[in-house]
Amino acid sequence: FRMLAYVKHLNSDVDKGISAQKKAEMSEHLDLLKQELSGYMKVRKKYADSLMRNNVAPGNKNEDNLEVLKEKMSQVMQELRAVNDFVSPPLQAEGDKLNEDMYNVLYGDPVRYLSNLEAFLAGVSVTKKDLAVDGSVHYQRLEECISLLTGIQHKIGKK
Repeated sequence: FRMLAYVKHLNSDVDKGISAQKKAEMSEHLDLLKQELSGYMKVRKKYADSLMRNNVAPGNKNEDNLEVLKEKMSQVMQELRAVNDFVSPPLQAEGDKLNEDMYNVLYGDPVRYLSNLEAFLAGVSVTKKDLAVDGSVHYQRLEECISLLTGIQHKIGKK
């Protein structure tokens, strides 16, 4: 949810923090961010579909898949930081806080999860219904982020 909020703020304020010289470079990083988000979405969908199709019971750990999701989100965070370098100071602060919070969820103590899918893969007892609803909501938000990023690219391309 917070990533979507950040991208919406970026969409609103993109023209306030970018110089004409930085437009092309920012657009490249936006494209890379979209690619990383798409990759993360595909992996999430693949794992969630596999869990449902194979009727995997809650409580079964799959640390390899969990680690892949963490790596994918780390790549998203890296590109988010790159985009964040081109924005206004208030938006930079928001992006930095978002990245810090995501890092703490992924790697901090106490153990927390970005979604029910990660919790399920870690062996936490999550119902299939919660997994499906959570997955649908996350997928919609990520799709909206990608759509907004494309709109931002068009905005800065017009300047």
